[in-house]
Amino acid sequence: KKQKQTNKKRVNDDPVIIFDYKKYPHSNIDELFLDDVHDKVRNRIRGGRVYIVSPSLRNDFITDYEELDDIRYYFLKIPYNIIKEIHQTDFKKFRQPKSKSVVNALDDSIGFSFNRTPSVNSSLRFDDSKIRISIIDFKSEEPRSSKSIEEKQMNDFELLSAIFIDAKYNGRDFVMTDVFFFDDLTVEDNQLFLEINRNEVGDKIMLVYTDIFGNDFTECYDLK
Repeated sequence: KKQKQTNKKRVNDDPVIIFDYKKYPHSNIDELFLDDVHDKVRNRIRGGRVYIVSPSLRNDFITDYEELDDIRYYFLKIPYNIIKEIHQTDFKKFRQPKSKSVVNALDDSIGFSFNRTPSVNSSLRFDDSKIRISIIDFKSEEPRSSKSIEEKQMNDFELLSAIFIDAKYNGRDFVMTDVFFFDDLTVEDNQLFLEINRNEVGDKIMLVYTDIFGNDFTECYDLK
């Protein structure tokens, strides 16, 4: 069974599965693998998270997580081409922009860390003319020790950098059609809002929420 291709550990009391890609070179993280894992753990875990670590090219999912029943399986993807650079230079994590005016002001840096997927609670409503997306809650999972003094004083929404959108998501590849930086979003009743014309959106829409530390949360809405 595919579970035999993994090693199991725990991080922050959440289970972690290490995909043994060298031992099983012809297997990938796919729906069959995930269903097989879920069959084994769903009676042992009530809600919560399970992390799956693998090389990025051995993971068939474009989203950052998949939810089965009440368990979220988060994918920690390791780029092949970054390992050499990590060993050659000190790691420095750069900050993501919150406005278009500072997009080109970022320093060049080389480094890699696992995506600390933010927590996002959102909803989508639409009619014949508009699609309205509400961000009810946003919480960055970046450790406090990684934040500057100023960043430690920011509220949760202020740690949001931007929302990248594929308004005509084809179910396979993310192709950005829109971007809303934090400064572009509307604030009402302690929530953030954005609107898109309905005629510019296809059957599916994918959104990538990025915090200022470069961590992403990806979700997809089906509008059929």
